[in-house]
Amino acid sequence: MTQNVFLIPTEKWSPLVHSTNKHGGLFKSEHYSPMTEFGDLYQHMYIISDEKPAIGDWSINRTSPYKHMELCKIDNDIEVNRYVLSVHNDCKKVILTTDIDLIKNGVQAIDEEFIDWFIKSPERVSVRTIRKYENFSEKTNMFETSYYKTIIPQTLESKMEDFFDKTSVEDMIKKLEDLGYTFESKEKMYTENDMKQYAWRCVANFLSNNENKLESKLADVIIDRNNNQFEQFKNK
Repeated sequence: MTQNVFLIPTEKWSPLVHSTNKHGGLFKSEHYSPMTEFGDLYQHMYIISDEKPAIGDWSINRTSPYKHMELCKIDNDIEVNRYVLSVHNDCKKVILTTDIDLIKNGVQAIDEEFIDWFIKSPERVSVRTIRKYENFSEKTNMFETSYYKTIIPQTLESKMEDFFDKTSVEDMIKKLEDLGYTFESKEKMYTENDMKQYAWRCVANFLSNNENKLESKLADVIIDRNNNQFEQFKNK
């Protein structure tokens, strides 16, 4: 995924501080004050979309050799034609930020949840974003408002935990039966092998849109996490 998260140094206050000491890294400024004499810097975070900036938008040039990434507001058609659309530039619209000046100018603020996650994963340079729409107007047949949401990457294990925390064994069995899967038992109770098959089907269903290889340990995770429910349905 192409880089779409940028950290740019600033002399103004920011919720983020980059420390250069031996235990350094990225910190929230509420927990750590920058020691500028040792090279610590406030940093603002900017997340861009794939869109070219239009008049009124803030822009970052992904091909810029400068630390500030040529962050600027696009004010007129001349800037669009000569700068944004130049073959020498790769300008993209800033859609989320921690920069108070941009937020005051209408750019959406980055939420605390994403900032907390990013601090723990500073090596990441990209994140998936989606645009959500609200307040549909029957009069105009359009949504009146929209906002951007960052999709925080999860480990496979945490995704599975979240998925199975929200899905009961009973519901999954019904879904699998609706898909045509036949369990060994024709009754309401199920054999141990049924439960293993169910676990494998859960894994396959969960990973169907991923490139991860199926591993037996994933089925074991499902069985372990849902042991009480499995015992409820098991044919003894």
